[in-house]
Amino acid sequence: MAVPFPEAEFEILIYMLLGAFIALSFAAGLYIWKLQKFLDEEYYSDDESEDLRVDNIGLSRRAEEIIDAVLDEPMLQSELPDEIGVSKATVSNAVSELFERGLVIKKKKANTYLIEPDIDELEKQQR
Repeated sequence: MAVPFPEAEFEILIYMLLGAFIALSFAAGLYIWKLQKFLDEEYYSDDESEDLRVDNIGLSRRAEEIIDAVLDEPMLQSELPDEIGVSKATVSNAVSELFERGLVIKKKKANTYLIEPDIDELEKQQR
């Protein structure tokens, strides 16, 4: 017996192939994205500041956030409240804690301080 509408079988085949192509494209894109993230992590893991962990030296949570922020790039103390999302007093207390432990260097800049990490002291206290 002949199929009344042979075009209908051809359309279904086209839609099935199109669906398979979309699914494979999505899976390949997801794989490439995950691979890229993995390779980026491997590439940047050799960076000095990434090797320094500050969560194991007994700092307060805010002090850890500040030291993480200044490890990337030295910052003015007046910029830190906006960067971290806390009050100026909280930043001042945390910077004092870091300075007393010798983990940061404060350089006077106009009405504020430039906060830089002391990498050598961080490495000593990590051990």
